[in-house]
Amino acid sequence: MEGITLEQKDILKSMMVSGSNISKVRIMGGAAKSEIWCQMQADMYDTKVKTLRISDAALVGVAIFAALGVGLFSNIEEAVSMMVHPGKEYNPNPKNVKIYEKIAKFQTNC
Repeated sequence: MEGITLEQKDILKSMMVSGSNISKVRIMGGAAKSEIWCQMQADMYDTKVKTLRISDAALVGVAIFAALGVGLFSNIEEAVSMMVHPGKEYNPNPKNVKIYEKIAKFQTNC
């Protein structure tokens, strides 16, 4: 889990270096079902992360497009605001953040 999360941290870092402004992190899918993994991500990214109330993003995406297709919503933004809801929020633990910063620095130097 730590290896995957370190890899994702590298991806987020690359996106920010490229000019993307990442102000929040949402976790979905299988990783969102593990409180340990959610907390690990908050600690490793040193930012608050939130799960979604429904963690299966593929199902929610299909439902959004189906609702648009039958005219329940006038645009995707409206559909998303009505159908995507945040779940639990995880805050970084400063003690763990320091540990993961050392690990990430070691990984970068290898």
